[in-house]
Amino acid sequence: MIATTLLVYLVVLLGIGIWARARVEDTGDFHLAGRRLGPVVAALSASASSSSVWTLMGVSGAAYLWGLPAAWLLPAVLSGFAINWFLVAPRLHRASHDNGALTLVEFLASGCDPAGARRLRRLGAGLILFCFSLYVAAQFQGAGTAISTALPVTEPVAVGAGALVVVAYVLLGGFWAASVTDAVQGLMMLAVALLLPAVALVAVGGPGPLAAALATAAPGPVDQPTALLAAVFVAGLFGIGLGYPGQPHV
Repeated sequence: MIATTLLVYLVVLLGIGIWARARVEDTGDFHLAGRRLGPVVAALSASASSSSVWTLMGVSGAAYLWGLPAAWLLPAVLSGFAINWFLVAPRLHRASHDNGALTLVEFLASGCDPAGARRLRRLGAGLILFCFSLYVAAQFQGAGTAISTALPVTEPVAVGAGALVVVAYVLLGGFWAASVTDAVQGLMMLAVALLLPAVALVAVGGPGPLAAALATAAPGPVDQPTALLAAVFVAGLFGIGLGYPGQPHV
């Protein structure tokens, strides 16, 4: 059942790429979906892009290790969303419309002399290529781990299959395909985030047994911190939110 569901999901992603290909008529469509995504798809896409494999595995692992203090991840991440959506995005939207920039690097280089703009574009592209080679590798590794767990295939084969599907639908439909597939994944993540805690709560017997188990659990590494350690812990998590405006894929 899991294998069938996963295969159907991969086929749906490719189908979205084929659908999006018909909507790509020029460079603006390929890079920015013709600026016609709409708020729902854009919000879901941005959320799914930022909450990638680190949410699926990293946050789950942090919650397992830390316990309730992991709840500080929620305001930390929401603060990053708020910075992007209320401070950065409106100004960037207006300004990029005015100068016709299609990419963030192109926007940053606008207004420079031709030689300076070329240097800035090369520097920006180089930084993004270097950083995102590591980032994308981590995403493929996470996808490979998930696929190899669900299907009887090795992790290298799973990584290769996942990479092939992603590259295919992005080349087919550009930003349209990437955003719509992200929106679908965002809806799936939302459904799981709402359903799984409810199932888990029923499995442990309800709120009462859960509270009792938490009260008797052995202290974790951050359950009994000093005031200074608590402040550093919370500030460190809020650093996640402060990093959101600097992530070009978001």
